[in-house]
Amino acid sequence: MTKIKLMIIAMFFAIITSNAYSKPILDVIVPSGTSGNAFAESNLISDALKDLGYDSEVVVTKNCVNNKAYMAKDTGRPGVFLRDTGRYVKDESRNCHVEVNDKTFVSVFYKRHQTMCVRADQPFTNMTDFLQGKKKVTIANTSSLIDGIYDDLSKDTGVKFVRVDYNGSSKVIKGLVAGDTDLMYSGFTKREIGNKQINCFTTSATTTVDGRPPMSELFPNWHLNTNGTLKYFHSVNIPNSQLATVKADLNKVIESDKVASYLKKAFMTPGTAIDNQKKAFWDIVGVLTGNKLASK
Repeated sequence: MTKIKLMIIAMFFAIITSNAYSKPILDVIVPSGTSGNAFAESNLISDALKDLGYDSEVVVTKNCVNNKAYMAKDTGRPGVFLRDTGRYVKDESRNCHVEVNDKTFVSVFYKRHQTMCVRADQPFTNMTDFLQGKKKVTIANTSSLIDGIYDDLSKDTGVKFVRVDYNGSSKVIKGLVAGDTDLMYSGFTKREIGNKQINCFTTSATTTVDGRPPMSELFPNWHLNTNGTLKYFHSVNIPNSQLATVKADLNKVIESDKVASYLKKAFMTPGTAIDNQKKAFWDIVGVLTGNKLASK
């Protein structure tokens, strides 16, 4: 046998061996900055995917427009990105349409309560006393929230709620702690729960959560008083033949020790416990938009 034939055979077996042991690829794309929950959660998911044997990288695209451009490139590395109901509505309002359909909507990551907080060093007994004598209050929130979110609160309480937008949930907390705002409205996550500098006094749950009364008791006429945030995995160039496998593996990620612990500590409902997931998504979008659904 000639050296050339031996080299060809060796290369053939090297390719077969390489393909047999190559890792599946699933990157986690972040269409926002690096200071909020989305970035932290994306790293958590990427690490869990690596534990399952995936080749996974975290790719930051910063915003919806950049994210669409990245998706259009088809880099050869399939992936997912996290997007919640509020971000979807905001993207649509800015004419950045990223379609949600049977292929792009992989599965739900979690459903999360919302919370409202004051500084811990600020005297607070109840919302009525807090608002007494005030003409307006400033409230920190992420810039992804829909327009007019506090209109009902202003109308019902007679106190004008003035939103102050921040890029990222961690900056929302910093704004409140620094005294730049009177209140904050954000997701009820481990970050908010464990922060000793803030007092999160209510949630959007329908029952008391760890001693915190529901928003529906504080603001009975606010259309978002029981509204949570549903966050799902959106596919990026995942071949149709791999979608079922990816969905099953993302469910394993949700049930992995670190991710399950993260969800439990923040009283979030894991996607694996949610039926009719796309309907749950569109139901929340409907609440956020007054049932004027953005284009699907």
